[in-house]
Amino acid sequence: ITPFVRKGRGRDRGILTKIVHIVKLYSMRNRIISLVEVYKPDIIYFRKGYFDFPFIFLSKTNKYKIIVEVNGIPGASVYFFERVVAPFLLFIFDRRKFLKADMIVSVSEGIKNHLITRYKTLKENKVIVVNNGVNTEIFKPKNIQVCRQALKVKDSEFMLVFSGRVAQWHGVDLILHAIALLKDKKYFPNIKFYI
Repeated sequence: ITPFVRKGRGRDRGILTKIVHIVKLYSMRNRIISLVEVYKPDIIYFRKGYFDFPFIFLSKTNKYKIIVEVNGIPGASVYFFERVVAPFLLFIFDRRKFLKADMIVSVSEGIKNHLITRYKTLKENKVIVVNNGVNTEIFKPKNIQVCRQALKVKDSEFMLVFSGRVAQWHGVDLILHAIALLKDKKYFPNIKFYI
């Protein structure tokens, strides 16, 4: 597998699929800009991404308030091309975007701290933390024995669960390697990993 031709689904796409995806994103960006120019909202709230940079310029010419949501460490979710060819450009674009934004919403204290450390001129009071939420009426802990029976897991087995999107930056591959080490060293010979 080369860095530009990947097997699988999701974010591990081949180069042609990535190009089609980028063209669709660019087209969507143009439609959004057209809507913004027509309806002239007071606030534009968007998640940091590849084609959000023009919104910063729209905001300064039309007096819109800009709120940028940062859902991960900038640069951590980029792949080969961006890591090797464009990290400096991404840093410049992100810094300009964050400095021009009226507010930045971070989904964790860790991301907020990273932004303030990485982008030295970014004021701390400009970044607020709004943690990801969950509907506790739907998602709530159940009795562990009932869960073990439903999943056919023995009491002697150690359960490890990952809940979330399987993405490169979540490190599920590292969990798999760690489990192999734990089994080899006999620390947790009966470990079971559920995704």
